[in-house]
Amino acid sequence: MFAADELVLVHGDLHGSNVIVDQGRVTGIVDFAEALAQPVDAELDTLLRWCARAREYPPTPHETGLDERTLADVPGWLRGAYPELFEREHLRERLNFYDMSVELALYAHHPQAEAREAAQHRITGLWPVVTIWMGSPGRSYIVPPVTPMGLDERSSYR
Repeated sequence: MFAADELVLVHGDLHGSNVIVDQGRVTGIVDFAEALAQPVDAELDTLLRWCARAREYPPTPHETGLDERTLADVPGWLRGAYPELFEREHLRERLNFYDMSVELALYAHHPQAEAREAAQHRITGLWPVVTIWMGSPGRSYIVPPVTPMGLDERSSYR
């Protein structure tokens, strides 16, 4: 995504049905079939959105997602275990950029018209923020593969 970043292996398909929960506690992550090399913070956006709005990411379609309280400790745990993720220069802008790439994928490929319309609305809100930052001198990018998730509700974790 960002040409100068070192790439690491990330899950690539992080959502409720790939997370194992036992008695309200996250105990594991499965299904690494979509794992790929991306910047280390590429899925931080997905994790923080999911923690903030867990009910909107059910483990299987047409079910209720986890209660946000189940994931309430995850952002703090991530910050403590991986402080370098939260200390990255321009983190907010990077997360907005990742969010935009996810929304564009949803808009282009989601089978439900409602989901495409919601993505279009979020793209409209993100567009000015992302294009101003992307236009800054010295920035170079590569186009990323993305997973189809997208909401802009991470601000409480930054």
